[in-house]
Amino acid sequence: MLSVGDIAPDFSSIDQFNTHLSLKKLKGHNIIVTFYPHDNSPSCTLQTCSLNETYEDWNKLNYKIIAISVDPMSSHICFSKKYGFKISLLSDTDMSIHKLYGVWDWKKFMGKEYIGCIRSTFIINKKGIITHILRNREVRTKNHGQQLLELIENY
Repeated sequence: MLSVGDIAPDFSSIDQFNTHLSLKKLKGHNIIVTFYPHDNSPSCTLQTCSLNETYEDWNKLNYKIIAISVDPMSSHICFSKKYGFKISLLSDTDMSIHKLYGVWDWKKFMGKEYIGCIRSTFIINKKGIITHILRNREVRTKNHGQQLLELIENY
């Protein structure tokens, strides 16, 4: 499991704007990588909309925001158009990035256990080092963008 102080594992993918993204390519920028279960679900929509609402704040602070789910790119394109996202959405249908970050694991919902995405956010500095990790219930979906801004202000 990744911890604060670890070097963030590199990954490479194309976002909904057809832009190739990788951590290696983004070195020199601060990066927020957030994992969410599914496009268009109520809490995931709140979370991604919250990050998108604070997009200009993050841009001024030289942060890139990458949101990742297991949904196919066709879903991301529709989700992005529906809400006018400026943040990058990556599709991880084979769960390789999820597994790399340790967020594809056992979950429990209404007494039932299953394997799925553990909602998580990683803040990565310009050198590629993880400075903050929020997992599961630590992620405040409704105001996640503001939550992260407050977190880095107090860092």
